[in-house]
Amino acid sequence: MRSPQNLAWNPVVAIWEVTRACDLRCVHCRASANPDRDPRELSTAEAFDLIEQATTLIDQNDIGFSFPIPNVVMKHYAGGGPIPEWWGKVKGLYLEAMDEMYRVNTRAREGNREFSLYIARRCELAAEYLSSIESVRKAGIAREKGDREMQLAELEKAVESMYNALDALSAVARSNSDRGVIAVLNEYGYRPLKRELETK
Repeated sequence: MRSPQNLAWNPVVAIWEVTRACDLRCVHCRASANPDRDPRELSTAEAFDLIEQATTLIDQNDIGFSFPIPNVVMKHYAGGGPIPEWWGKVKGLYLEAMDEMYRVNTRAREGNREFSLYIARRCELAAEYLSSIESVRKAGIAREKGDREMQLAELEKAVESMYNALDALSAVARSNSDRGVIAVLNEYGYRPLKRELETK
């Protein structure tokens, strides 16, 4: 049985505006839309650069961080100290790139929408995966300290984030490679986390 949701960890509503550019002037809309992009918005090239920066950070710090091996997720539950600073930087880069790709998707012509949505969802997969790994590490730290309540809360967050990662890619899977990533992440990420949570 799943415990009641802790609303401090799981908000009920999230509002996310990826762009303020809109050609419409709907009376019912509360947004202050403009026909042009905000000058602070990233270009598509800048968004792809963020993805490259994230990849480089991972390669420089832990090239085996997400290798598809049986213990890829649960090794972080076994301990390993505090969460490395670079995890947050990588997640931030993926989130920023994801925002930009969703923004591009709202303005793209029909032929380009599928591609920009695919890239946005791949970035979402990466950000959710990192959120899951962070929660797994926090659950392991809580377990070492004997804080069962925090351990369970973090495990629940890890399972939810891993599910969201799988869902992000499942929504746009277009090749056997994508389906392989889903299968591996399910087998080596989601299922072990779910089993661990159910045994607690």
